[in-house]
Amino acid sequence: QLFTSQNNSFLRVSALFVRDVAGIPVLNVNATGALPAVYYVRDATRPSVVAFALDMSQGTLTLSFSKTVNASTLVTSGLVLQDGPDVGAAHQHAILSASVPV
Repeated sequence: QLFTSQNNSFLRVSALFVRDVAGIPVLNVNATGALPAVYYVRDATRPSVVAFALDMSQGTLTLSFSKTVNASTLVTSGLVLQDGPDVGAAHQHAILSASVPV
């Protein structure tokens, strides 16, 4: 996996990446000499669902998250659609199964 610790956080750079104000390209940092991160802070921020779109004609539910999530960790039983904003909603539908495009 990438970027889960300082031990797997490296950077390589192509001369196409950036130029200085005189137009001189940055020096290459190739794959055999990739730069290690000098500082690493582990991600501790929980993702949140920030929006969703429901297409009843296509039968699709699209969720948007505040950050990148691992789709293989999706547990659909943790998802409920309902007809109101609170726990007293008259109609609720739990999602029992789903396919996740990656």
